[in-house]
Amino acid sequence: GAARGATFKAVSMAHLKGRAQALITRPGLVAPQDLKKDGGAVIWAPYISTTHYIALAVIAQAGMNLDDVTLELKTPAEIEAAWDAGTIDGAACWGNTMSHLLHEPHGIDGAVGRVMVDAASVALWEYETGNVVAASDSFSASRADLVQNVVEAFERAKHDYRGSFGGDGWAVDGGNNELVAEFVYLGETVDDDTKRDVASRLGRFHTQTVSEQLAFDLAGMTRRSAEFLFAQKALAADPADRADSYFETYFDASTLEALDASVVEAPLPTNDLVASSAQAPAPGQSCAASSTSYALSAGETYGVADGSTGTDAYAADAACSWKFARGSNDCLDVEVLALSSEAPDDGVKIYARDTGDLLASFA
Repeated sequence: GAARGATFKAVSMAHLKGRAQALITRPGLVAPQDLKKDGGAVIWAPYISTTHYIALAVIAQAGMNLDDVTLELKTPAEIEAAWDAGTIDGAACWGNTMSHLLHEPHGIDGAVGRVMVDAASVALWEYETGNVVAASDSFSASRADLVQNVVEAFERAKHDYRGSFGGDGWAVDGGNNELVAEFVYLGETVDDDTKRDVASRLGRFHTQTVSEQLAFDLAGMTRRSAEFLFAQKALAADPADRADSYFETYFDASTLEALDASVVEAPLPTNDLVASSAQAPAPGQSCAASSTSYALSAGETYGVADGSTGTDAYAADAACSWKFARGSNDCLDVEVLALSSEAPDDGVKIYARDTGDLLASFA
């Protein structure tokens, strides 16, 4: 809309796509470079969608072009049918279609799909995707109170979700999750499998705090999206002809700035005290290069990394480990924000410290 000179503005960020959109492929395709094998994979995506954007980003980042991969633009329903028939190797998709590919067997391989690259990963390459809450200029002027109430309700709900750690009303059987499931599957029976699917899908989005939204480069994301649309011939005007200030005017931060963050983002109900030994070397260094401990206060977050930055990979033969300790009554939430490893040699495993049990494995 901004690229076409629309008379509305974003008033808040609803979410970043995170893991909610991805390039899903059949199991035989592991890394983006595999898409070039055997004459090139057949990948489908909806036209000029954020997932179309993701598909092109993956192809470009892997050093390929559209001569190496067959990229066709189809509807979500066509993608699901082609997956079931086994006539495609994968698709960049979201929502019900993404769930379909992750849970239904491929027509030829007979196995369910796997996430090759998600939106959180391509965001590291500056291909961010997300949704905003927007209002027309006339509506914002005439009903500023309603816009304020809507944004505040969104921020309260997102904060409540982040603080629940998948429990309370946001648990699989929680009232909030059930309401979302009924909305997503309009007209269909909401059974236990449906509620589990919706809870999983909600967890894939990345929501920002008020301060994170105010610091986010929404103008840059809008410009890059406009450049993509222009390249796909969906825009008549070249966004390169517009100054950065033009895109900056399409984010009205005044509504977010007027919120009382101490009320909207009150302290979380859980006592999240975490002590971590974090090793985060610079690119090319071993993980033993640095080691620190950090104690978290309630609701605070802390990130650890293996030294990768942007497109710089982790060091060869690196062996990184992080230890987290919590109180007996505390809740610890570990979220993997970005992972791009060389399977099957590399990966991330999470163990219970007291028993040594393997809790999760990512590759």
